[in-house]
Amino acid sequence: MTQGAGLAFSHEQQLIRKGNKSSFLKLRRLDLRMGGQLSFMQKAIDGNYFLYSDQLDPVVGIIENPAVLQLSSRWFPNINAGFMFRGYRYRSEQHNTLFTLGFSFSNANQPNESIREVAEVFKLPMRFTFHAGTTHRITNYKGVRAPAYISPQFRWDSQSAFRLNLHSVGAYFSKGYYTGMFFQYNFPNANNAGNLPVANNFLFKNTTTLIFNAGVDLKSVFDLHQTWKRRKSGIVLGFTYDVNLTGLTSNNTLGVLEFNLRMNFDSGGPRDCGEIGNFELYGGKCPVRF
Repeated sequence: MTQGAGLAFSHEQQLIRKGNKSSFLKLRRLDLRMGGQLSFMQKAIDGNYFLYSDQLDPVVGIIENPAVLQLSSRWFPNINAGFMFRGYRYRSEQHNTLFTLGFSFSNANQPNESIREVAEVFKLPMRFTFHAGTTHRITNYKGVRAPAYISPQFRWDSQSAFRLNLHSVGAYFSKGYYTGMFFQYNFPNANNAGNLPVANNFLFKNTTTLIFNAGVDLKSVFDLHQTWKRRKSGIVLGFTYDVNLTGLTSNNTLGVLEFNLRMNFDSGGPRDCGEIGNFELYGGKCPVRF
């Protein structure tokens, strides 16, 4: 059992405002977003029916009474923090790019979460995450009612002093709906394994996965009598399917299927689905947001 409470905060600072053109990078806008979270947590095991292997007999079954465990950690603080740059590069109305670049740190203070003796220390390893992505308009001609976008993305998660690494790389395609494919793989650093558990060559048996996802704004689909800019939006139905290639392969599992439903209750004003610099994919001014 894990219980706790926390407080999160964030701040956005505009570094380059719309209209301030940069002659070198041609930036129309650049924002810096910063955030943090401070929480206090406690982990515990509380049960009266724990069985160990030496309590079982192959003939008579249970030979001893089940064990009773009531263990808990102290309340410990946990700190998460991160920042992200988001900018808009403009070359022309049909050639513009939205980009993001961010870093985050989870368990930055590496708290002691041991549930055994007070003197024993078990630190929760810090996790470092780097993510980057761009969004490009790929319908480079005028008069397009529903512009198409492609959004390559990359994410790298590393934990326990860069000993365990997880990479995700792929792209979204959006045009009134969205679809995407990602490849997720582990790249363990065996030369720096330290005291990590390596039973049965654990570090080299992580799962490699193909991730497929898609979604559509239901309001936009059924609002057929309106032009694209005037169509309603706000109910996005999506799904994700993970196909395991190594580790937990199809011999062990059929993969993971997830459905998600997002609703936006803000009616908003008129949409502007022209330049990508209006941040319509994130601000909710056009159908389908991801």
